[in-house]
Amino acid sequence: APAPPAVSTRAAADSSPGDLDATALRRLWPEVLDVVKQTSRRTRALLDNAQITGVSGELVTLGAPAALARMIGEDSNTSVLRDALTNVVGGSWRIAVDGSGAPPPAEPAAQAPRYDPRGPAAEPEPDPRDDTEPDDAGSGRTGAVDAEAEALRLLHEQLCARPVEGTG
Repeated sequence: APAPPAVSTRAAADSSPGDLDATALRRLWPEVLDVVKQTSRRTRALLDNAQITGVSGELVTLGAPAALARMIGEDSNTSVLRDALTNVVGGSWRIAVDGSGAPPPAEPAAQAPRYDPRGPAAEPEPDPRDDTEPDDAGSGRTGAVDAEAEALRLLHEQLCARPVEGTG
C-alpha cells in the first residue's frame, strides 16, 4: 500500500481545523480528493457530485443528490474522507451528508420558508437499494436491486463514468 501523504504544510500553517470555514476548506478540497483517490477510487468518484455546504467546528456538511448522498454517507466512504481531511488539514473530523441537493439556509429562523416544487406533503425519496425490478422470466416475482450495480449505473448516467480496465 502506498505511504500516506504528509500533512499539507499550507493547511497546517494557515489555521487549525476548528478555525476553517467552508470557503477555506473548499480551497483545500482538491488536495483532500487526491488523498481520497489514493485510498478509494469508488469514494473519490462518489465525491465528484458532492460539494461542501458548510463547516462548523470539525463537522463538514456535504450536499449531494439524494441517491448519491446515501452512498457517500456510508461508513466505508465517510471514514476514507475523514482520514483524508485529517491527513490534509489535521484534527478529527465528522462528516454529515445532506441529500436535498441544496445548501442549508444561513440562518433558518431569519429565512422565509423555502418553496418545495413537490408540494407540502411530499414523500421522502425512496432508497434506490430498496427498489425492486420484475424478474426476467416474467413470473411476476421481484428481486432487490444490487447496490453496487445501481451505483455504477448512476455514476455512468450522471457523470459519464466508466470502469477502469484491469479493476474488479
